Amino acid sequence: MDAFKLGNERNEKYPLRKDWETVKDSIMADGLLAKFSQHEELKKVLLSTGTAKILEKTTGDYYWGIGTKGTGKNMLGILLMELREKFQKEDSDKLLKKDS
Repeated sequence: MDAFKLGNERNEKYPLRKDWETVKDSIMADGLLAKFSQHEELKKVLLSTGTAKILEKTTGDYYWGIGTKGTGKNMLGILLMELREKFQKEDSDKLLKKDS
C-alpha cells in the first residue's frame, strides 16, 4: 500500500521512469513472483483458484484491472494467472521427479 501511495504522488521528487510503459509488466511480474514465493500461504491461496479466471476488480483502473465497466485490460489478473501456471508446473515437475 505504501508503494501504491508513493506511485500516486508522482512529482518532481518521484518522477515516473521514462521507460515505464515498456517495463511495468515485467516489474509487476517480478514483484508478484517475489511476494508469492516468500509467502507460502499466499501461494496456496493462488493455487487454490485452480484454472479459474482471475479478475482485478477496480473501479478506475482499466490497465491493471477491469475497471468500472468490466472492459479493462486486467493485466494484474493475467500476471497472477501466469504465475499460478508457473507454480502449478513446478509442483507437477516435483511430483514427476518424486515418482521416478
